[in-house]
Amino acid sequence: MPACRICDINIKDFEKAQNKSKSTVILQPKDTKQSISTTKKDLLSQVDPVKLNLDVACVKPGRNGSIIISCNDTDDSNKIKNLVGEKLTDYNVKNLPSLKPRIRISGIDKDIPDEEVVDYIVGENRSLFSTEYICVLKKYLSLRNNNKRMQAIVEVDLGSYSNITNAGKLLVGYDYCKVWDAIEVRRCFKCSGFNHMSGQCTAKSPICPRCAGAHVLKDCQSESLKCTHCSSHKDKNPDISDNHAAWDIDKCSVYQNQLQKLKALILDTK
Repeated sequence: MPACRICDINIKDFEKAQNKSKSTVILQPKDTKQSISTTKKDLLSQVDPVKLNLDVACVKPGRNGSIIISCNDTDDSNKIKNLVGEKLTDYNVKNLPSLKPRIRISGIDKDIPDEEVVDYIVGENRSLFSTEYICVLKKYLSLRNNNKRMQAIVEVDLGSYSNITNAGKLLVGYDYCKVWDAIEVRRCFKCSGFNHMSGQCTAKSPICPRCAGAHVLKDCQSESLKCTHCSSHKDKNPDISDNHAAWDIDKCSVYQNQLQKLKALILDTK
């Protein structure tokens, strides 16, 4: 289970920041071939943001005609959800979980007890934390090139993320530890698709991440690499390169596009 902590010293500031955080809903037409413009037109006909005095922060396009609506107030997002449920029966609407940015901290002294790591991270870097919220999502016991040092992936609030990534380092137990952005798109090991895990995958057969063939990776005998994502976009973009494995995210244009969309949602960029 992830280890979460909100320091008592700044609990009021944290609650205040949480109350101001955006609340998001996604509106999905039951007709998956519907255009986004039609979705917006239907929504406006029944949920007028001006007449209802809704504090809408941003609207972003989703897949299959869906739109993602973020509000600055939870009451407003709930109002949209309830009105859509009552008046737009050809749509599904649901809340999206609050997404927070993640960072990777590398070089933490392994001698620091696990239960004290968060105390050191927050306690020695108070000026970088907008609130003292931090959630440890994953720990690696040691670095590959130094078994006395470890790294961790942590979730923080948006303000802290910006401050920490700009600083490029955190002081942890008198050691400066490097930090990197750790926002990533979830990938399926069965079909190589995005935003779900293999246990949730509905694909009828596996797709090899190495050659895009209909088999699991361990059975792959291909001598050449082919990215299933980039190859599927060849018709729309003939210049896209697909001579790499699907796991090579630095070369995969489709993954990078998905990543930028996710970052735009989490970091609230347009």
